[in-house]
Formats: sequence, structure tokens, C-alpha cells
Amino acid sequence: MSSLNIPYSFTNGTVADATQVNANFNAVKSFVEGSVVQTDGSTVNAVGSITNAMLAGSIAASKLASYPKIVVPHTFTLSGTVLVPVGQTDFICPFFVKVPSTQTVKLISARHRINSGTSATVKLQNNGSDITGFTGISVTTTAADTDPADVTLANNDLISLVVTAVSGTPQNMSFTLFFEYTWVG
Repeated sequence: MSSLNIPYSFTNGTVADATQVNANFNAVKSFVEGSVVQTDGSTVNAVGSITNAMLAGSIAASKLASYPKIVVPHTFTLSGTVLVPVGQTDFICPFFVKVPSTQTVKLISARHRINSGTSATVKLQNNGSDITGFTGISVTTTAADTDPADVTLANNDLISLVVTAVSGTPQNMSFTLFFEYTWVG
């Protein structure tokens, strides 16, 4: 475990030398740039030890399993009135998911709400097919989670949000997907 070493200390009411203050800041900067803080508060050296070794294939998958999984959000935002698409009108642009060869990616949950109005019913699709557990989702003014079974994704899968029905005049929708990236070696 690496530790932060501050070279100079100062006393209240005395003049601090700028060179010493800058040296303390540089020590903190070097520590932050060169360390990854773990969930237990310990640190590991990040300068090349993880990335370069992974690229060289010298870290066993069992060691990578000890690193935390990374959850990455992606948010669809619709400004104004939320409408059911007709052809290319009111179509919500999809996005591609990149899955590196050293990782797996799962769609793990969604969080959503509208700013005003009654509700919008939506579904998620992967490459044009409905995603199990992510259909018939009612989006209302109360923020809510949709958390069915995780869905494993492949490289370049195309994820779409489709409005299938509206009630009242829903306005300003935010729909966030959460993806879990895991190292597999």
C-alpha cells in the first residue's frame, strides 16, 4: 500500500514559503495521479502497473476479479413533449455499446422519470428486438427504477429506447441505463 508523504509542515501565524507550499501540493498531485484508492481505503500504484500489465496479458483473471466492477450510466433525454414515434418523426436515436475483448458488459438497471404530465410507456430494444424485463415500463413524474435480471451485451449492440404509448401530455423525460463492466482477462 502506498502512502502520502507531505514534505513540509506549517504552523499557524507563521509565514509559509511558496516553494514549500508548492512542494506539498506537488506531493499530493503525484500521489493522486499515481494511486488508485480502493473501497477499503487502501491504495495500489496505478502508474502502469494495471494497464500495462493487462495489455501484456500478465495479470491472471483471478487477480482482476479482485478489482471492483465499474458501473457506467447512459442517459436518454427528451426535451419537450414525449410522443410515440411515427417513422422518423419523434424517433429517439439509439447508441452502440462497446465491449472490449477483456471485459463483459451487462445492462443491469434503469432509472427514469418525466418532469410533468401523466405518463409515457417505453421499452428498450437491442438490435431491434425487445429486451426481456425492459418492456412496458411506465415513466411518471415519480423517479423509479426498473431492475429485472441482468442482460449480457455483445460488442456493438445497438440499444434503443422506444416510446410505445403516452397518457396525458408527458414532458421532458430522462431515462438512464446502467451498464456493468467486468474484467475477464
